[in-house]
Order: sequence, then C-alpha cells, then structure tokens
Amino acid sequence: MPGFRRFGRTKIVLLLLVALYVGRPAYYSLSVWLSPESIGDRACPPGAKGDPDADAPRHRISGTIKTIQLTDAGAYVNRCQLTAALVEFTRLRRGVDDVGKKLVVIYVHGWRNDERTTDGDYVSFKKLIDDLTRANEHRKHVVGIYVSWKARSDNPVLGLVNFWSRMFAADRIAQSGTVASIIGAASNIVRTNNHDSELIAIGHSFGARILFSSVQQNFLYALARAHPGYRGGTYAKIEPIADGVILLNPAFEASMYTRLDAQRRLQEKFNPHQPPLLVVISSKADLATRAAFPFGRWLAGWLPWNELVTVGNNPEYWTHDLRRSEQCQTKERLDFWAGFSHKGLCMTHRVGVPFPFHMVTTDASIINGHSDIWNPEFSDFLFELVKKMSERARPPAYTQGSMTVDQPEADMTTVPLNPH
Repeated sequence: MPGFRRFGRTKIVLLLLVALYVGRPAYYSLSVWLSPESIGDRACPPGAKGDPDADAPRHRISGTIKTIQLTDAGAYVNRCQLTAALVEFTRLRRGVDDVGKKLVVIYVHGWRNDERTTDGDYVSFKKLIDDLTRANEHRKHVVGIYVSWKARSDNPVLGLVNFWSRMFAADRIAQSGTVASIIGAASNIVRTNNHDSELIAIGHSFGARILFSSVQQNFLYALARAHPGYRGGTYAKIEPIADGVILLNPAFEASMYTRLDAQRRLQEKFNPHQPPLLVVISSKADLATRAAFPFGRWLAGWLPWNELVTVGNNPEYWTHDLRRSEQCQTKERLDFWAGFSHKGLCMTHRVGVPFPFHMVTTDASIINGHSDIWNPEFSDFLFELVKKMSERARPPAYTQGSMTVDQPEADMTTVPLNPH
C-alpha cells in the first residue's frame, strides 16, 4: 500500500491520539447518559422495591452479599439497597449470632465490572465471603457489601476507550461522599454493641481510587488525633473509620498519597502493637496502571511525574515486597514492621521507618496483570490477609478512652473516632 507508506504510520498514530483527545467530551456525555438513574436517593419507602421489611426474612443468614448500586453522580440507584445492607447485620439469626460479633467486608469494584451476579468480580468476591463465613462459623456473622457503579460498557469499542469517562465518574462518586457515608454507617453499626466486630474495605482499580478518596481524610484525622504532641513521642493507637483497607492494583496518581506518606518520618514513632491500617498491593505486571494510566493522564495535559505515575508504581512509597519464598521470616505474623506470609507468599518489610500504611510491590509470578487479583494463589493469600487483619483489629487489651500524650510504648491507648 504505497499511500499508507507515504503517509506514514507515525502520522496515523498521531491522528488517532488527536481523535481520542478531542472526543473525550463525547465519552463523558455518552457515559453519563447511559448511567443508571436514581429511583430514590433520600429514603426507602415502606413496600418499595428492595424494602428489607417487605422482601427479606426476619433472621439473617451469615455470608449474605448485599449490592449497593451508584450512579455516576454518586447517588443511590435505589436507597433501599443501602437500607437492606445495613439491616443485614443488625438483625441477626438466633443462636451463634446472638453474641453480636460481626465481620463486614465492603468491596468497591474497578474498571470494566458492574453489579451483575455473573460479573467476574462479583463471583470472586462471593467466594471470598463464602470462605470467610466458613472460617468464622459459630464465631461471627459475616456480611459482604458489593458497591457497584457503571464501570463497564456493553459496547466492546466503548469499553476499551472509556478510560477518561470512568475515571471522571470514579472521582464524582468519591466527591459525592456516598461511599464514605456507607463506610461510616457500617462502622457505626459494627462497633456499637461489640468491639470484637470488624469492618474491612477492599477496592480494585478505579474502585480503589473511589475507596482511597473516601477514607484518606479520615486516616489523616485519625493520625492527627493519635499524635503524641511532642517530638520523639509515640503515637497512641490509631482508630480510623475502618479496621483495615486493602487496595489492589489501585488506579490513582501517586500525588494523592503524598500527605499520608509524609507521616512516615523519624520525628515520631508508631506503637509496636499498632495493627496495619492500609495495605496497597500493586503488581509490576499490571500494564493498565504501569503504562496505560500514565499515557491516558499524559493525553489530558502535560503533568508532573507524580501526577502521571500511579501510587503503586512509585518506588519512593514502597514499604514491602510480596514475593514467593519457602523460607519466610514472618512466620504467619501480621506485624506491620515485619509483614505477613501464607503458603510460601511472603510480604516482608523493606528497610525504613515502621509504618502502619503498607505499600507493597509484587511481580507477574503472583499477580499477572491488572485483573489477575482473583487467581487462586493470590485469592487464598487475600483471604488469609483479611482474616488476619480482622483478628488483629481488636486486640484483647482494647479499651475505649481519650488520647494521652505520654504513654509507655507497650500501652495501646485507644483513640476512638466513632464513640458509641
């Protein structure tokens, strides 16, 4: 094809890039138009579709998953979905659940997933909840909350090029405060009657972007309240809104993490009994966040490096490595300065200041791509990680009280952010 050769492949590529850039507003408009409408964002009227009093049994079944669907603007598609989710772990079965112990796991899915029960993320999340239910039989009532948003297009062409519109939607959802409200409501109920109950939140891809934006300021507030108040002091026990947050191959720029990382310094130290609060796991084999994300951000305009690279691909933030080894030094522990291991997968701490916010890097042998977070080996590791984080979230010495500024290192003074 002489004409093609004369024009040049480079010019063809440049024209395609220009077309993508110019066409972004159309992607936004079309995606918003296709987003589900809210049929009731303020209340769940009695007898309405999804009303838990009308549709659900009186006694709850451990291991149930409740879906909460959101619009691109962050509104509830049906407020009754939220009501049903909260009711699910307030009305418990007779018998084992009478003790009131709960384990609530919230999952915010990422790009190219949705609310359908046949969706790959939903199926894998259900398996995680089923495994946790069996592990906590006769001990805790387990509930899964699947937070869904319009992150997938049924049109295969739009599904490949809707990067900007889905990132824009993720930011709008986070800015609306809805996910923060869901986590806050769940935290309030979980912690009201029993301090052996736990709330763990997990996010993947753009879902991790939504989740981190929803909890970041609460983390900073918790850190400020637990600060010793003087140079060289030890933080009190940090009590954020969730007992643990796990982000998998997160799709948000490194600059969003700058303020949290700034707390990793020599002027103060964290209590050696402080459980980890945030675990971010990113794979070097994730081309979506390692290459496609920076490229998509670059198309939006010339930005500093920290605005282009994702948080998990910034070596300056790395605190842990996740690798395969038959001789793990961590011995199944979840001490934030040492790490965690399970069946030959070792999450070990790098050199540096102990920090309850883990930034973990791994490779293709463990997570081979952006959506490979549910492969059998890593799924098993994730299950054990959630289980350990929930077990460590409420140590036996847990007591409520106010922060003091001069406590021995071994004393876990508690700073409750949600007193009940």
